Amino acid sequence: IIEDSFLQHSLQNVDCKCKKISGTTYHLYVDEHGKQYFSLVSPNEWNGEHKHNYVGSYYYDFDKTFVKQE
Repeated sequence: IIEDSFLQHSLQNVDCKCKKISGTTYHLYVDEHGKQYFSLVSPNEWNGEHKHNYVGSYYYDFDKTFVKQE
């Protein structure tokens, strides 16, 4: 429970240039400076032109928590 709480807190503080909307999947990346950010664009949609490291995809649930997608 403590681990999940820490993860949720961390994910809530990740930079996102758009408004987070429940029911949406966000893709987590790390830029060249080590800064994490969420994007609506999945790794498959970049067509190999994206330079940042993909970390994972998270569904933003209706209870305002992130659920890791496999």
